[in-house]
Amino acid sequence: LYNRRGMTKNHSLLEDAVKNGDYITYLVSDVDGLKKVNDAYGHEGGDTVIIRVANALSTAFPKDAVCVRTGGDEFSVFFVHEQPVNVDAMINLVDHFLDDFNKNSGLPYKAGCSCGYKTAILKDIKELDDMIKEADEKMYAVKSAKKVVRKD
Repeated sequence: LYNRRGMTKNHSLLEDAVKNGDYITYLVSDVDGLKKVNDAYGHEGGDTVIIRVANALSTAFPKDAVCVRTGGDEFSVFFVHEQPVNVDAMINLVDHFLDDFNKNSGLPYKAGCSCGYKTAILKDIKELDDMIKEADEKMYAVKSAKKVVRKD
């Protein structure tokens, strides 16, 4: 995966998409419960979770998608496409990959993440900030819903 600097290296991909009128999908993902894993199983456990989430994201999205680790437990994925795509199906693949890992790892903790995304045809690269904000808000809504379900 790229780091934050790698995201700026791929800025021309976004500029080309704006110029060509292509769709851009921007997804944000946050690892679920990483602090608890780190506290109970150390950074080795946390690293395992981060690696599994990174693998799930890079596996589920198109090969030309740019996957970036933007922070300790945060990831972004963006890709350009000419036609609308089923991003929810891609997120389901991420969940399936992680569920599979959790069932077969034998580890006492689980790897999971919450995702939010926005797909749009941008008229101007400045609109990307609004797109990122909306994807982020959706991700936090998913994360909040998961916390409510766990409390029940």
